[in-house]
Amino acid sequence: MKISYNIPRILISSHKGGSGKTIFTIGLIYYFKSMGLNLSAFKKGPDYIDAGWLS
Repeated sequence: MKISYNIPRILISSHKGGSGKTIFTIGLIYYFKSMGLNLSAFKKGPDYIDAGWLS
């Protein structure tokens, strides 16, 4: 029996660094939190230092 979950997701990506993905994501997090939404942010990639901005 397969269990399925309906969890809304957003993926922010680009083909190169320095395109503003992190700052855009920070803005989205701020906006969604101000609306009272409960969310989690994850950082994937070799530039792990940016993950501190998302916490």
